[in-house]
Amino acid sequence: RLQLGARIAHALDTVLYAVGQGALGVEVRADDVQTCELVACLNSQSVRLECLAEREVMRVLEGGCSVPIGVRSSWDGEQLEVKCIVASPDGSQAVEASAAAQVANDDQARALGVQVAALMRERGADAVLKAI
Repeated sequence: RLQLGARIAHALDTVLYAVGQGALGVEVRADDVQTCELVACLNSQSVRLECLAEREVMRVLEGGCSVPIGVRSSWDGEQLEVKCIVASPDGSQAVEASAAAQVANDDQARALGVQVAALMRERGADAVLKAI
């Protein structure tokens, strides 16, 4: 946008971030129809599905705000890919996994999150998390 592309030294598109990082959550009373209509334009189905998958990874791994779990979700058409890493605080141990699936609804997004978490557990994420 600003025509400053030549000044970029390193793209951050490979960085894994905290679950739900950058997503905006808006909570509205269900019976407040007027406010629901006003904020409906803020809803992004793709971001919602990304967040659901990421949160499911964290839920299954029993993580939270202070647990070093990183994720990155990206779309290729209808296919959502979720990458995950669990690392020890000093970085000496790390477990990574990723999976992709066709995702069109909340249940499919959560299922992808469960799949990624299962791969993480198979690769030893629980041992890293228990040591924290």
